[in-house]
Amino acid sequence: MILSGKRLPGSVLTPFVWMLAVASLSLLIGCAFPKQKSQIPKVNIQLRNPLPTERKNIPVALTVQQVRQIAPDFAMDAYVVVDPNQSGELIPSQAEDTDYDSVLDTLIFLVDIGPEQTRELVIHYEPQDKQFTLGYDRRTRAGIFPELKGPVWESEKSAYRLLRGNTVDVLGKQETGLQLNNWVTQAREGVRLPSLLSESPIGVGSFRLWDKKVLEMDANPYLRLLVNGPVRSSIQMIGEGFRADLTIYAGQSWMEYRIHSGGTGVAAMLPAESKLIRNEADGFVYTWGQQTTDGSNDWLGLALFYSPAQLMDVAERLDDPLVPGQAHVLKLKPDVDGLVTYRALATWDHGHEGIQDEQAFVKQLRQLAEEFQNPLDVQLSLPPDDSKKEK
Repeated sequence: MILSGKRLPGSVLTPFVWMLAVASLSLLIGCAFPKQKSQIPKVNIQLRNPLPTERKNIPVALTVQQVRQIAPDFAMDAYVVVDPNQSGELIPSQAEDTDYDSVLDTLIFLVDIGPEQTRELVIHYEPQDKQFTLGYDRRTRAGIFPELKGPVWESEKSAYRLLRGNTVDVLGKQETGLQLNNWVTQAREGVRLPSLLSESPIGVGSFRLWDKKVLEMDANPYLRLLVNGPVRSSIQMIGEGFRADLTIYAGQSWMEYRIHSGGTGVAAMLPAESKLIRNEADGFVYTWGQQTTDGSNDWLGLALFYSPAQLMDVAERLDDPLVPGQAHVLKLKPDVDGLVTYRALATWDHGHEGIQDEQAFVKQLRQLAEEFQNPLDVQLSLPPDDSKKEK
């Protein structure tokens, strides 16, 4: 593996910088001078949940281009997302540079939303050249450490690791919380990581490029830390013919693959030690069985969620020297933008979620699949006064 790291603006502030940030925030949302009419620009966000169920920690991503269609002077250097119906409660968010060009291009935040609820949020922003960062509680982390033998990305609920051969391993968590720093310390002391699939050549959701046959793929891609934030964190793989973002979100156990492959298909894999169960109507496949590779024979559920529009075929073998024997293979085609997106999930019977049998695992999968197939409806607008000014 070729490793790289990028230093990102910190999310934890020193006391002095924190006071400056709070002062800037007070000015930004117009609460420091209540008698003075605030001229700080803002954009309204309307979120609608189409499902009759409550949803928590749902990620919402907005590109700078999307927001600038409404507010051409929008900037991500100084902004906050607030709930005006909850006394200006701050919504944890982060601004990201997703294409590594040193320009912030994506705003992402998390929301909880009730059954069929419509929720209103507001982005307050400063269009001038000012910058500050708020210290939201960190709920995800990613890093590239030689001691861990590969990049690791984690939420408070789960953790994944990339090994040689482009295999994605699962690190088991028996309690919630971020563990990456502890694992680095333990590895230096010779303590074994809680790896569940390190001996598998397939892992969970590991992929190969595919176009009628498996294409030769670099087993030693360039790796870099793309995002390391409180809301989500990502590792990026770059090889000949592809760029893949491996991402995890706060409050979630699943991880996301976003593979920019041009017009080339992708073969996503699960180990074949257990029978593959297919649910094409809901867009997921899974296995459940004693399929850990650490010698414990613990029960482990593995699943892949996909868009039915991208599924081409399901196979039981991948002719690749790096993947000996059988594998459950999903053959996926790219969308019009040359992007293949799918999600992977690992659930351990000794994990903190308390899922110890297949029935409970399937219930978890169906709930997630319903959410993936029914994303929140997101609408942006200017406040009424600002809309009149635009006209």
